[in-house]
Amino acid sequence: MRQKMNTEDYVSYPIALALKKAGFEWPCHYGYSVKMRLEPEPSFGEPKMVHSKAPKNYNDNRKGIEKGLEFCSAVPLWQAQKWLREKKNIEVNAVWSYEESDWFTYSSPMCRPQVMDSDVSDTPYSSYEQALSAGIASALELIENNKNN
Repeated sequence: MRQKMNTEDYVSYPIALALKKAGFEWPCHYGYSVKMRLEPEPSFGEPKMVHSKAPKNYNDNRKGIEKGLEFCSAVPLWQAQKWLREKKNIEVNAVWSYEESDWFTYSSPMCRPQVMDSDVSDTPYSSYEQALSAGIASALELIENNKNN
């Protein structure tokens, strides 16, 4: 019996697209499927979750385009965090502040010898998952900005 997916444990569709653009290609059990329309101009429908019994790389979209579908991997937060650490050398974490009773995000290139205060966000989050998701998004922005420089 398949367990229902808890969406808060996965990256959002915009973050999934950013991971795909950054080169994420690890297999996942879930993906986002979006119907494409090319005429009169390219447009996309709402993303829907799809599931595979065996993990696969949804970011490899060769078969989907033939059927008018765009796919991307719905990556679990832990897997995105691990991929950023192992492939991009960026550490991302959610940290709890006892003083403020909220979660904050922390992300930093691993080549830095020590943690700086500026690495911790000023924005509070009500859950670990929200903070971790924001940290992943911040790390992907850093990757994108470094590509453009």
